[in-house]
Amino acid sequence: MDQGQFDETTRQIKVLQKKLNDKRSDIDRTKRYKTMRVRDIERQCDTQVKSDEDDCNNLSRQVEDLTRQSRR
Repeated sequence: MDQGQFDETTRQIKVLQKKLNDKRSDIDRTKRYKTMRVRDIERQCDTQVKSDEDDCNNLSRQVEDLTRQSRR
């Protein structure tokens, strides 16, 4: 292998290493984004569940109150 071929191979290696590093960075960024989105969706769902549970509890209290009133 002459010096020109060696230099070209070295250049190609550097280009491929940069692509590899960029792709790994993309993967890490995507994983962080996924984790962030999952947490956000979990929070939203937890909030909705809590709200729905509160609504159910309020309705249950209303039923109990009306049931007590009807027995008087």
